[in-house]
Amino acid sequence: MKKHTNNINIEGNALICDNYFAFTPARVEGQVTNPYTRSGVARVAASGAVDFEVRPRIRTKSTLLKKVAHGRLSATHDGAIQLTLKVFKAEGVNIIKVLRDEVWDATWGVEV
Repeated sequence: MKKHTNNINIEGNALICDNYFAFTPARVEGQVTNPYTRSGVARVAASGAVDFEVRPRIRTKSTLLKKVAHGRLSATHDGAIQLTLKVFKAEGVNIIKVLRDEVWDATWGVEV
C-alpha cells in the first residue's frame, strides 16, 4: 500500500498553554485538509516553531480464549497466557472468593 504524503504550510496564530494547544489560520480559504483527530507528541521550539508527530495506535494482539464475568483469559502475541480480572470494591462481593472462582472458571477446560 502506497502512502500519500501531503505537506501543507499554514500561517496563523497559536495559543500554547500547559496542556492545551490551539491554532487559528490567518486566512480561511475553503478546505485545506481533511479534519482528523490523532494522538501524538507536540514539540515547541524556543523559536516558537511547532512540530507534531503522530503516534500510531497500538492495538492488542491477543486472542480471546475464554470470557468470564469480571475479565478474560487470552493468548498474547509473545506466546504467553494472560488472565485479566477486574472487580470493583463497590460491587459488595467477597473479592477473594470472586477472584478464586473466576480463575477456576477461566482455566477450566481450556486447552493451550
